Amino acid sequence: MPHQFDRILFSNDSMRIGLFDCPFGQPDFKNTGPIKNYLIAFPRTAVKIRHNQLKNPFVADSTLVTLYNDGQEYERYKLSDYGDRCDWLAISPAVAYSIFEQFNGSLNQDVPAKKNPRKGLADNINTPAEDAMRVFPMTHCSCPPNIYALFKRLTMKLEYQKDIDDLFVEETVLHIFSQILHTAYSDWGMKPLPKRRTTYQRHLKLTQQAQEILTASFDQSLSLSELANELNCSIYHLCRTYQRITGSSIHQTINQLRLREALHNVAEREQDLATLGVKLGFSDHSHFTLSFRKNYGLSPSQFRQNVFFH
Repeated sequence: MPHQFDRILFSNDSMRIGLFDCPFGQPDFKNTGPIKNYLIAFPRTAVKIRHNQLKNPFVADSTLVTLYNDGQEYERYKLSDYGDRCDWLAISPAVAYSIFEQFNGSLNQDVPAKKNPRKGLADNINTPAEDAMRVFPMTHCSCPPNIYALFKRLTMKLEYQKDIDDLFVEETVLHIFSQILHTAYSDWGMKPLPKRRTTYQRHLKLTQQAQEILTASFDQSLSLSELANELNCSIYHLCRTYQRITGSSIHQTINQLRLREALHNVAEREQDLATLGVKLGFSDHSHFTLSFRKNYGLSPSQFRQNVFFH
């Protein structure tokens, strides 16, 4: 029986929500076909993604969202042992254009090409001519914790509850799409390129190498010295470069990777919350609970109760 890549949780003429699952061994792992509609993916496992019109791939992990225009061709490359697993939402072109028109006034905006790239987007931004009717001229952006938690709660409700009001789902999806759109353009326009293009390329490569290590070992105890030694650079250069390219510290990235993974584990009723934090790399249960509450506004037990009993 062929592997089913997508499990659809919600679908109508305007939008869809689904869970994507593609183990590395699948014949179509590298290319599962062009994207339909305008899609935002929330990675659960780390992979590399390369859009077909671009030369370089980027690291897609759970600290960001990946962005796809209607008809986008792309390839994926293995990072995690499992393959590619993500949650996603997609909206029709008509709805995407209406949101974008409210956001920017016109789809034919005069965007300065390749100016002020942010968070490793320099090689992943198209020119205005290439994007005449594209909502996303970038391939990915950061994912605010509150939006990540909101979408996770929505998918969990769709999975485990049968009496979800369609209007609630639609309004939530439109809100998430709008917030991600704002975040994407904000990320893109906040920070200029370093003066020398070759320097930026080296910094981008170093950052991506660090991201690959972090996504594979975020649940382990990893010191800056160990990470810098593995990347053959100084601690200071690593920290400064990583902050400049991503807008986040290495510690913040590790913490977010752990908390995003925690969110999925909290959804499993049989998961022991008392030991989950230590399992994911937090020093103790108290530290885990404090970080979870600070990030998502609820303790792990409150989040679980909120999903299953409200």
